[in-house]
Amino acid sequence: MKIFIDFDGTLIDSRIRIYGLFKKISGAALSSDQYWELKRNQVSNDDILIKYCNYTDVKLQAFNDEWFPLIEHDDWLFFDHPLPGVTDFLKKLSQHNTLILVTARQRTDKVFDQIARFGWQDLFHDILVTQQEKEKEALIAAKFDCHSTDFIVGDSGKDILAGKALGLKTVAVLSGSRNKQQLIKYNPDFIVDTIVDFNF
Repeated sequence: MKIFIDFDGTLIDSRIRIYGLFKKISGAALSSDQYWELKRNQVSNDDILIKYCNYTDVKLQAFNDEWFPLIEHDDWLFFDHPLPGVTDFLKKLSQHNTLILVTARQRTDKVFDQIARFGWQDLFHDILVTQQEKEKEALIAAKFDCHSTDFIVGDSGKDILAGKALGLKTVAVLSGSRNKQQLIKYNPDFIVDTIVDFNF
């Protein structure tokens, strides 16, 4: 069985990195809890900055010009860490299944660096990185034959939609950037708190 697995929010906790950089660049007075409550309700950084920080289009452009080069910089990636129980879960899951990591990160080299840092380099059959240029669905379809017995696991609506388009069983996790109310809208086959709570 093939299991396609998202990275940020599904296997690793990247909240410190993302909120920390947002706070540093914007200077916004939002707390981490306030920021993530908005994000889980599918509010974008741009909309947060416009509504809560009175950003103009010029300031938004300046924010994004600084954000994208730094969000995958080593100084910030350092704060990422595996979600509880994920490492042991992946080791067990990889014994009898084909695991493929699929992430919307920009930089492939940084993904491989983190995989090595977490000791996961032998657990994945393949690692697919969109580089913000392709959709996950297209990357998967180009390399793999998908079957109704295969799964995709992710924390976003895009992950669920990609899985449905490919004919996969879909598992939404609540450990990432969307709350249950948002994920239900995409009609996943399963919703669990974290990936370790699902019995494949």
